[in-house]
Amino acid sequence: MRTISVLALLAVAALAACGSAAPSTSPSASAAVVPSPAPSVTAAPSPRPTSCDEIASLVAAKMLQSASLAYATKTAAGEACAEPKTFRAGLQGADTLARLGDEYRRLGEPALARAQYQRALGIDVEQPIALAGSDALDQPATPAPTSSPSPLPDPMAIARALYAAGYDTEARAQVQKAIEADPFASIPPDLDRLGSWPAGAARSTARDLWELALWSVVLVILGLVITWLWRLRRPRGVDVAAFDTKAIDEKLGASLPKLIVGELSRMNEEGAGRSLGFVSGPDPKVELPADLVAEVPHGKVVAAILGLIPLRRAPYRVEGVVQARGDRGYGITISIIDPAGAIKSQTIWESEVDPLMPVTLDDKAQPAVVHRLALAATAWLLYSLPGHTQLYLTDDWRSYMRFRLGAAWHEDGDDARARLMYDDALRSDPSNRGALFNIGVFETQPEADDVDDRLASYGRAIARFGLAAQHLEIAHNDAGTSVYLDRLWYRIVYNSVAAADHRWLDLADTERTSDDRASDLRNLVEPRDALRVALAMTKAVTDRYPENDANYGDLVRFLGQVQLAGAILLADVVSHGVSLRTVQAVSVPSIDPEILSLQERLGAARTAFERRSRP
Repeated sequence: MRTISVLALLAVAALAACGSAAPSTSPSASAAVVPSPAPSVTAAPSPRPTSCDEIASLVAAKMLQSASLAYATKTAAGEACAEPKTFRAGLQGADTLARLGDEYRRLGEPALARAQYQRALGIDVEQPIALAGSDALDQPATPAPTSSPSPLPDPMAIARALYAAGYDTEARAQVQKAIEADPFASIPPDLDRLGSWPAGAARSTARDLWELALWSVVLVILGLVITWLWRLRRPRGVDVAAFDTKAIDEKLGASLPKLIVGELSRMNEEGAGRSLGFVSGPDPKVELPADLVAEVPHGKVVAAILGLIPLRRAPYRVEGVVQARGDRGYGITISIIDPAGAIKSQTIWESEVDPLMPVTLDDKAQPAVVHRLALAATAWLLYSLPGHTQLYLTDDWRSYMRFRLGAAWHEDGDDARARLMYDDALRSDPSNRGALFNIGVFETQPEADDVDDRLASYGRAIARFGLAAQHLEIAHNDAGTSVYLDRLWYRIVYNSVAAADHRWLDLADTERTSDDRASDLRNLVEPRDALRVALAMTKAVTDRYPENDANYGDLVRFLGQVQLAGAILLADVVSHGVSLRTVQAVSVPSIDPEILSLQERLGAARTAFERRSRP
């Protein structure tokens, strides 16, 4: 037995009373093992050091336990001493080495255990675990019980502890012994860097192949489940193939698929709801990051297997044929082929897209005809492709087709054909809000010189706008979406107020009594209030969504223009009431709204917007 000072014995007893502290994984850790106050003993205690120099002498003599107790005592008395930089690290390092010695002793390696105890005592001659372990090694061996032997610790865990403590040589030797005992032993990644280990036929075949097969099956199943769930949330894409265009110019025929894709995209932007997606190029695959492939065992094989999982749902394929010109003009037959191979087709003729179709057609006019046929075919596609929830102004595809063609004729400056197409659209579906709105716009631009005719035209326009607004709100209510995220609603409100404003100005040129003028002024209150609500909602939308928002960025930019034009129009409408009261000495109703009524309308609008505008 070793002879130590009474003070050292007190320190050891104190450590034994407080129990073992958990070892750190690094010898340079700053955390220290601070012993608890020693329990009372019958022997008279030796004098404790009373100065910092005396404590420093204990540290120099490698009596770290006594020094630690003395430091704690001085600190408790409010007289802290400066500790050497290596003091705490020495305490922790000695503790780690002593505990590693205990591990070796439990593994039946007394020589290795004694070496670790000696290294610990070389740092701290009072290290209690090392002293107790050394004493145990000096005692006669006690036979291990045969009934319930204690399980041996994992050899790789011992190697990892040695490696974490900074003893690479010992860790490497421990790994080598583990491999010799079990050729199939799995080497942890953090120990793999200690050196190149002999693979051996046993280590490199059976277990590796089984692990690879197991992980591959698990990853493939997981990838299939995730892909299946992800694909269910996405509509099938659309693949527009090349058309059979022998009946028209070759270059014009080659551009037809791009023309249809462009029109599909344009119509989707003007709708509300989930839009179509177009596919092109090879199918996307699951790709793991390169650094992850390098870290994961057999990462290249796993990445190759995952790359076989398709991410894209089989798309709808669109094909078509351009028919030669005959009695009904040119024609286009367009077909949708679903992934199961089912085909749905529709043929549209030139006579359906041009209400005033000429008998003969100049070759120079061929591109315009093909463009209108592509526009009509696109309208049919939008209503025939399943799985999409767009709002396209009407539930009837022919009505929508004629509305789109009317807009195209209007852009070309042919108002006669445009009006005919709008009328045909309303015959197919009287609730076509797009056609109602565009005809209303025509009515706000009367060419008649007679005031009564112009007033009647403004009245018809206001009625058309009112019907369009009603059908628009019904469609959004049925779809569960917000009317305040549809640019058509803002156009309807603005043009309704503009028509009422023009009607007021034309009424000013007629002979009317003061009571008539007061009645005319009352007729401006409702459209003026509607414009104020619309301007308030433009602010609510632009505050909620940024201009670069993926879903509503275009709407936000559009509403920026509405705010400017609407503010000018509102000022013009409000000025009518002010000027009338100024010029005429008559009692007229105030143009200002009832504040409570306007607040209620704004509150209801904002509530509906917040409830239904979530993307």
